Amino acid sequence: RDRLELLLKESKDIELVNIKRDKYFRFDAEIIADGVNVNSILIKEKLAKPYNGGKRPRWDESDYNNYIKNSNVLK
Repeated sequence: RDRLELLLKESKDIELVNIKRDKYFRFDAEIIADGVNVNSILIKEKLAKPYNGGKRPRWDESDYNNYIKNSNVLK
């Protein structure tokens, strides 16, 4: 939460894209701050996990490394 706050406070332009509701009716969106995908930063720094609406999977170091290796989000 602290890292997210820091990223957003330092930004001049903040945009929410791909806004939708999840299965619990919460907002789900990508955050773009000064042209940079904040979601990707938090995932890369292991402060967030990708979410696709399904059940929460077990998450360990190998899962993270596989996600980073196969993801287009961080490229």
